[in-house]
Amino acid sequence: MQTTVDYQSHRTAENVAAVATTNRRATNLRSMRKCRGMTAEVMGKKCGILRNFLVEMENGQRSISIRTIDRIARGLGIESHRVLAELDR
Repeated sequence: MQTTVDYQSHRTAENVAAVATTNRRATNLRSMRKCRGMTAEVMGKKCGILRNFLVEMENGQRSISIRTIDRIARGLGIESHRVLAELDR
């Protein structure tokens, strides 16, 4: 008996999960900034990130790379794993 795999639905489920993760991280990034009382302009300057790029990440239009997480951590004076923990909560 041969088993068939529906690759299309598997990819779709992966895409849905990836989009959900991106959206959750985007919302948490915005919350992280606002809880610290910063505008996107101020946080961008502190972290060495363009304001527009930061806003696009907060809107889920861009993924947040490891390099960007490191920049955010250095800009906020915290360790990278704390930024990841806040983004993934």
